[in-house]
Amino acid sequence: MENYKTKLPRDVDYYFSVLDENQELVNFERKLFVAFIKNIFKKEKLVYDEEQIKKYFSYEKYFNYKDKKFKLMDWEKCLFVLHFCVFREDGFPRFPDLDILSGRGTGKNGFLSFECFCAISPAHGIREYDVSIVAASEDNAKTSFNEIWDLLEYADPKNKSALKRYFTWTKTEITCVETNSKIRFKTSNAKTKNGGREGMIAFDEYHTFETYEMVNVLTTGLGKKAHPRKCIFTTDGYVRGGPLDDLKEKGLSILRGEIPDNGTLYFCCKLDTENEVYNPSLWYKANPSLQYNLNLLEEIKKEFFDYKINPDKNYDFIVKRMNIPKERKELQVALWDDILKTYKIIDSNGNQVIRSIPNLEGKQCVCGIDYTKRNDFLGVCLTFYIDGIYYCIPHTWVCKNSDDWERFTSKIDIHSWENMGLLTIVDDVELDSDLVCDW
Repeated sequence: MENYKTKLPRDVDYYFSVLDENQELVNFERKLFVAFIKNIFKKEKLVYDEEQIKKYFSYEKYFNYKDKKFKLMDWEKCLFVLHFCVFREDGFPRFPDLDILSGRGTGKNGFLSFECFCAISPAHGIREYDVSIVAASEDNAKTSFNEIWDLLEYADPKNKSALKRYFTWTKTEITCVETNSKIRFKTSNAKTKNGGREGMIAFDEYHTFETYEMVNVLTTGLGKKAHPRKCIFTTDGYVRGGPLDDLKEKGLSILRGEIPDNGTLYFCCKLDTENEVYNPSLWYKANPSLQYNLNLLEEIKKEFFDYKINPDKNYDFIVKRMNIPKERKELQVALWDDILKTYKIIDSNGNQVIRSIPNLEGKQCVCGIDYTKRNDFLGVCLTFYIDGIYYCIPHTWVCKNSDDWERFTSKIDIHSWENMGLLTIVDDVELDSDLVCDW
């Protein structure tokens, strides 16, 4: 493939220069992000229009109403340009998917509101490019929607006539008349969300999603409109092993060049280590907006004081403010880092690899069998102890006629677990004990 070199857009180049001048305040993932973007622009022939970018940024003025002051920050302008304004030669967006993981107070909702407004706007120009803002709770789903509604309802008098000419709005739907594109909010009942024809899906507080059910229902509807986009805005949270942890692992693999990016921008702001929380000058690693908001900085200092006195009762500070993953201690059976060590180890070269299981044929083991009800679950676990290490081989049988079938299939993707060999679905009235013997 022929090598190209596309000049970085002005706002992207400027933000990278800011990061270069403040390397001590930039976390590991953002350093990888800069190298990742520079490498793509060096190798690929990409297209963008600085005049079009100016049109989008001219909408900033509408977000200033009443006593509200809004101005896109350097990192927001950088990500918006990459997400909305950079295209491949064939005209398709180069980065249709944007994943933002940053500390509470960053201003993610303000940025999300701006992106949604631009998506349905005349500047974007794609007809019926509907946007759905999605969250597990209605309050979260409505945050950015209500912000856009407010800017229309309480617009500065000098902007009111223009906004009335181009937009109509109710408490459930905002429409751009020129493009007939709509913004709506949706919550967690995935069974009612099929059949969408959105141009963009925006997930707010992604850390609250425990399963992929709703995520899959909505994202599989994309592609019916030109330039489909997806964006995720979140802090870290307490759900381990779910969609957020998968997103973080995938994002880091993309930035390291271990897997193709497939059009994904992964922008992660967090402390590099938990101990950095005791150095306030490093808090900027977790919050790229902190230098612009002194009131927020003072609030974080107060929360830090409480955290130092009693970390166990104030772990929201380390999880939400500093984006260090934790589980709620009252729900923990084992530490998450210890769980990860059961299947991932560091090899002699410092690389993280999947732990292998030795040949266990003919070895002694303890077999544990657990019936709940004969028409419910049947579990078995073989536990081996070899050279000081325990190896556990589990399997589960699930009765399809269980009274709880609908409840637990709404929580997990049970068929993908069956495909992975973790369980067997039995389409019978009950689970026969021969199943375990045969296994």
